[in-house]
Amino acid sequence: MADQLTPALIDAQLATAQDLFHRLVLVAGRDSTDMTRVLTEAAERGGFPVLNVGEQLAKLLMQIPVRQRTVRVAQEFSSLVSQCASQVVAVDHIEVLFAPELRLDVVRLLRTVSRHTTLLVAWPGEVSESDLLYAPSDHPEHQHAALDGDLVAMMTN
Repeated sequence: MADQLTPALIDAQLATAQDLFHRLVLVAGRDSTDMTRVLTEAAERGGFPVLNVGEQLAKLLMQIPVRQRTVRVAQEFSSLVSQCASQVVAVDHIEVLFAPELRLDVVRLLRTVSRHTTLLVAWPGEVSESDLLYAPSDHPEHQHAALDGDLVAMMTN
């Protein structure tokens, strides 16, 4: 279930996430500029870094042969989060993870990495009562995952 976004909600969900198996907090919305602002403000309040996945991961993937990218993308993402050397990391611009050629289950990756580091993630898709969605079902980048105890804050657009 998603709650309306406020700074207090984000801070409370980050605190709650510390005690969960998957320490994942999703900020869901359509406006990437607003989500970036929300993540940046939360990071400033909490003193943790913001990881621009689109920029950082794309640079790394360009150096990896195309045939090896599907095998290495999860490892490279996890490494980028680890290099932040923080208990909490804000993760922004994750759209690159949905590239069909990477054949990546993005929600599974986020949950796995969040076992070791609390992630505050800008989710660029939709959230229903029980599901996370990215792209329409007929789109090549479409992904769907059931909410499984994930903490979600919705932005109003």
